[in-house]
Amino acid sequence: SWVSGKKVVISAAVCGRPYAENETLFISLSKEQIELSRAIAPDALLQDIPGLYSLKQVLGFKIQALDGALGHVEDFVVDVQSWMISLMVADTQNWWPSKKVLVAPVWIEQIDARESKVYVELPQAFIRNGPEYRLQPLAQALVK
Repeated sequence: SWVSGKKVVISAAVCGRPYAENETLFISLSKEQIELSRAIAPDALLQDIPGLYSLKQVLGFKIQALDGALGHVEDFVVDVQSWMISLMVADTQNWWPSKKVLVAPVWIEQIDARESKVYVELPQAFIRNGPEYRLQPLAQALVK
């Protein structure tokens, strides 16, 4: 890689549409702009920039509903046009049978990195009975 292995934060405003076929993401920055960007440590987002989290860091966080714990964060669905998180995928592993359900970001009250929890403003039953998530290959989703 020509970026000397450092990690930087890049605004969604400069990101184009991803191409799953060759795992390419075009961005409207020059090599020099990226190289001059401030490097960040892998865990720096949780400490240095309040309210900004890496999706990878939040994966596995426990989900805390209004009336108790309910599984963990399994994945996220991102709108590739706006680069906004459309949905959070919750694995209700604490309940049998386990299923993956979709949770809208507006229902998320707080993300607590110290406790590794995502607080949701809904009761467990509402989440458990929510729409089930079925994985669709990225290439198929981008064609639509």
